[in-house]
Order: sequence, then structure tokens, then C-alpha cells
Amino acid sequence: MDRRNFLKNVAGGAVAGGIVACLPNAALAADLTITSPSGFAAESVDYPGVVNCTYFADGMANRAGWKLTFSRAGNANTWATNVTNATKSLVPTAGTIMVLNGPGAAGHVGWVTSVIPNSNGTFSIQVSEGFKRGTAAGKVNGKFDYFIHTWTVTAGNNPTATVSGGTVAIPVLGFLKKK
Repeated sequence: MDRRNFLKNVAGGAVAGGIVACLPNAALAADLTITSPSGFAAESVDYPGVVNCTYFADGMANRAGWKLTFSRAGNANTWATNVTNATKSLVPTAGTIMVLNGPGAAGHVGWVTSVIPNSNGTFSIQVSEGFKRGTAAGKVNGKFDYFIHTWTVTAGNNPTATVSGGTVAIPVLGFLKKK
């Protein structure tokens, strides 16, 4: 799912809803090309300048030394079953890929950067989810910027995730970790 649709569906159209930080990362941007290591397209066809979540998560895994392999092609919501060199958990940990069955039909993936257990049994997690091309206000040496969102994830056999500032609880299909 592209960034604009993601925010529209999860944060009720408020582009700033749920955004914790917009951090430049020129080193990461220099590593990313037109396609990800597994062949995911960088930019959304519908929204030029918006980078696909699959492209970003695949690139982050590759930077961490994990070249994802897939049993077959598919959208983000198929990663929980199609990534063949991962173990799946319903408990988030840093350095994993969060796989969601929504908010749109294609699903969503993101790279988990930190996890904090909450006293009520949920988890607060920070997830790097993708890039957008810098604008005059957000451009960093002509490179991409990336976003980190905070999500609240419920525990149990049917976990859900809600982005900070959002109202939609999205089913979590799993957190993928390198085998």
C-alpha cells in the first residue's frame, strides 16, 4: 500500500496523524535503487514520489543482512505465508517485519525498530514504514526522508495494530524474523 492511502485509511486522512518523526537517512537512501533486492518497485504508480512499503521493508531486511526469499509473488498481506526464510511470531520484536492484513486490500508491511511492553499487556512499537521524496521543506540533500510511526499492538492469538492517532484496529498477520 502506498503512503497516502495508508494514512488516509489508518489515520482518517490526517497526514500528520500518527507520525512520530520524519528522519533523514542519506546512507540508507543511497543504498536503495529503482527496485528492492527482491524486485519490489520503488515508487507507487498511482502516487509518484511515494515509495511502496514492500520496497522499503525488503530494503531494510537486506541492510540487516537478510535477503528475503519468497515462495511466490504477492502483496504485502501475503508476506506472512510467502517469505520462506523467516519465522513468524505474533509477538513483536525489534528487527522484524510487521505484516498487516490492511488497511487496504494489499495489506501493509513495516520494519520494527523498537518494542516497549505496556502494563496493560499491549505493546508500543515503532515501525519504519517507507519513504516519500523530500519537498522543498523536507528535502535532505536531494535524498529520501523516511517515517517512523508508533503503533499499539494487542497480545494474543488474534493481535491487532492501531497507529498512533488512528482509530482502525488492523489485523496483524505476524512479525517475521530471519531464520
